[in-house]
Amino acid sequence: MEFSISSPAAAGVSSAQACVDPDRMIVKQFESGQFGDQPITVVTSDPLGRCVTFALHHQDHTLGNALRWQISTYPEQEIAFVGYTVPHPSEAKIHLRIQVSDDAPADLTAVTVLRRALVELKGLYGVIRERFGAECARIEK
Repeated sequence: MEFSISSPAAAGVSSAQACVDPDRMIVKQFESGQFGDQPITVVTSDPLGRCVTFALHHQDHTLGNALRWQISTYPEQEIAFVGYTVPHPSEAKIHLRIQVSDDAPADLTAVTVLRRALVELKGLYGVIRERFGAECARIEK
């Protein structure tokens, strides 16, 4: 995963560094092994992979709600249901359930929907990062 919510101090960077370079905090988390070996696992799946519950480890409402929103913007001919839960407040993971519509093309699976949503969110994050960096530079002048 390329998105995580954590305090800058937990990632080993100062708040000022996180403002100047928000990617530094995320990169530090990956380098430290904070995400583990498998950041996404399948909890349950139907035989065709069209209704799957994923566990996204070391994630919280921030990514869960963003993914839910992104997937819910897809046509209803593709997506029958999308939702997420936090199984327990003391566990650093979310469960994301994606159910592909019966009217969707046969090659559309929950995994392809999740991949598409992650790529699109990464692009959106790039735009936000660019605008945030420009505004930080403007304020520093």
